[in-house]
Amino acid sequence: MEDIETLKNISSALDIVGWFAAGFWLLRNWKLRREDYPKIGMSVECIDIYADKTERILEVVVSIKNEGEVRHKFRDLTFTIAGSKSKSSSSTNLLPFQITAAKDIKLIPSSWEYSFVDSGQVSTYKRLVTIPPDLKVVRCVAKMMYEDPESDFHSAIWHGTF
Repeated sequence: MEDIETLKNISSALDIVGWFAAGFWLLRNWKLRREDYPKIGMSVECIDIYADKTERILEVVVSIKNEGEVRHKFRDLTFTIAGSKSKSSSSTNLLPFQITAAKDIKLIPSSWEYSFVDSGQVSTYKRLVTIPPDLKVVRCVAKMMYEDPESDFHSAIWHGTF
């Protein structure tokens, strides 16, 4: 009878040790894979909607894909469009984007506390913007800030010619 009690106690102790080992292993793997850190794929595209002699209308489309395991919140999503009236750069003008056509345009309404994208999902944000019609080369830079002010940011760049 004492042998059976001893075996039950040993079995219970091994169960407890096994649960702790499994928990430690899961936590270790979670931290090694950095599952609680952002794994975001982000892209930006500008679609030429309309152009005449006075204006050009672009649709800015920003897509954010959560490639991680947890929901990610972000508080700010903006884009800036810059361009050049020339398609060629000269030795005196190494940066062809001298004209800022739109600066820090928000894609998330100020009435929202934050936006988010769930694991494996894609969130798409769109906005129409007017730029000067004489820009020949355009660069659009989108930038996303996370909800946590201590976290970093993600950005995406699109280049196009007209």
